Amino acid sequence: MRVNNNRLAIAPQSLRSLSQLENLDLSANQLSELPEGIGNLPALKLLVVVNNPWNELSRNQISAMARILRDKEVIVHVEEN
Repeated sequence: MRVNNNRLAIAPQSLRSLSQLENLDLSANQLSELPEGIGNLPALKLLVVVNNPWNELSRNQISAMARILRDKEVIVHVEEN
């Protein structure tokens, strides 16, 4: 699902209920955090969250989530420190 370049400040919480979702592109929005439960999508194979104005706290949370997802063999594209 591509929801990139939409100026979203908040990702829809309904994303976490999409159990068959394989690809999610949230890049180039205005997100400051990932939606809760994004790491629990069972079919997720690709997550793209680049080019969002992450603050320091959210960068740390996203880095941690990226590690968890990569352990599940999900490809994650994110700016990390």
